[in-house]
Amino acid sequence: MSRVPSVLNPTEEDIKLLLSAQCHIGTKNVNTRMTPYVHKRRADGINLINIGKTWEKLILAARVIAAIENVSLGQFHANR
Repeated sequence: MSRVPSVLNPTEEDIKLLLSAQCHIGTKNVNTRMTPYVHKRRADGINLINIGKTWEKLILAARVIAAIENVSLGQFHANR
């Protein structure tokens, strides 16, 4: 992982949970901005997302939410 304290590194259980939730399964279409996050493409054309980079973005989102004093004032949106 890059530039996160070691306590925030994913455990084996964290990785298993992400995989069981199929967080690594993408789509056949890839936006140009998503290319750095694609690990590889399966034979059926489905792109597989890099779990390490997914974890880094989850940690970033958690840190942003934790930094907001009044979370009820924030709006959070997710796609897919």
